[in-house]
Amino acid sequence: MTVLHVFAYVMLQLAIPKRIDSLGYNFPVYSTDICPMTAKEWSNASIQLNCNETHGYHCVPDKNFSSLIQFCYPRGRSIPFQKGNCLELAYTGILNHVKCGHFIYGCPEKDYFSNEIYRYPACLRLVAKCFAADLNCLRKRYTMIDGREKNSTFNREQSLEEENNATGFIVAVFSLSILFLILCGLVAVLYQKIRKLQRSIDSALKEGYFSF
Repeated sequence: MTVLHVFAYVMLQLAIPKRIDSLGYNFPVYSTDICPMTAKEWSNASIQLNCNETHGYHCVPDKNFSSLIQFCYPRGRSIPFQKGNCLELAYTGILNHVKCGHFIYGCPEKDYFSNEIYRYPACLRLVAKCFAADLNCLRKRYTMIDGREKNSTFNREQSLEEENNATGFIVAVFSLSILFLILCGLVAVLYQKIRKLQRSIDSALKEGYFSF
């Protein structure tokens, strides 16, 4: 196999959409970094996935807003939606509207069909599980992430304080134990000296060195 063949094979593998089975949809969905942005790109993507009139090609955010997904929708090629809404693939596989009137730009201003969503790029751009144009969602996400980081920092500081306290307790117990052993040793030595002195006195009394 030549280098050219290897290169062609690698490019072909990269071009094959990656199927996602972990989202619980009733039909195959495939991850994609970007959705088609023109009618021609939409048509080419439809051909690549082998979609048709009854199972029409679509590309929208998944129900967790974690990524963009493309799929052949079993309910048809062109579903009408009202203005003021973007789309998501909800539940087990239902194209659902997502209100976007609060977006800072790009919310559809007139009714449209689902296979025309490419005309509204703001509905196809995600950041941190939010639409890029949805500042309210982004603020909430930032607050949540920032809160987790602060909580994590607090937990680390708390763990460090508990560790320091435990270390201090161990040192204190060890020090008291050493002092107790030293005290026991001194008492034992003193006791031995007292016993020796007592024996000396008893011995002297018996030999008559002391008289009363």
